Amino acid sequence: MLKKTKRPEWVGVAPGASHRNASPERTAGHAFDGHVQTLGLVGITNIEIDPLEWMKGDLSTFALKAPYVLLIPGSAPERPEKRWPADKYGRLAKIIASMGYQPVLIGTKDEAEATAEIVEICPESLDLTGRTNLKQIASLARKSAGAIGNDTGPMHLIGATGCPCLVLFSSPSDPIRHAPKGANVEVLQENDLSDLKSENVIEHFQPRTNAPKQSSTMH
Repeated sequence: MLKKTKRPEWVGVAPGASHRNASPERTAGHAFDGHVQTLGLVGITNIEIDPLEWMKGDLSTFALKAPYVLLIPGSAPERPEKRWPADKYGRLAKIIASMGYQPVLIGTKDEAEATAEIVEICPESLDLTGRTNLKQIASLARKSAGAIGNDTGPMHLIGATGCPCLVLFSSPSDPIRHAPKGANVEVLQENDLSDLKSENVIEHFQPRTNAPKQSSTMH
């Protein structure tokens, strides 16, 4: 046990911290900004979002056709209210394909049913469900024209790379506190996501124009 006179200095929000952040401003905005404020108490400044350029995954086994748009239809299984319905993602995928983009689906086994429904509606989609690791997701994001997805972990990873992102939020979640951070992140919120139409989503989506445009399979 450490003696009271030799306790290490530490920064945090809990009582007993030598550099405690008890300011109400810590929780007034985004969680990231609150952490930045807390670390500033010990002189750690100039904190920025890491664009994750060091995360490089092999994409050579994926039948990618540029330009493509990432679709992330999942979320935590215990939070179904955060999921935009799969049939609406399917309609969105059809619209994206008609615009000349390949829809690329990312998810885990928990999203397999949803992504299968999307592919059934839009066979032009590339289904990478259960086939991507974190490094590959970051690489996919850097090469994509953009991404559309629910309030879920992969969107935080994708947003950090600078990929243009449109993140769909329902009323139980607070984008002011928890939206992904990144240079090109936009939020579209609807009280009940089932009320959100695919046409409304595409109206808010702004893909980048400098994404690779060759029509051949990417390696």
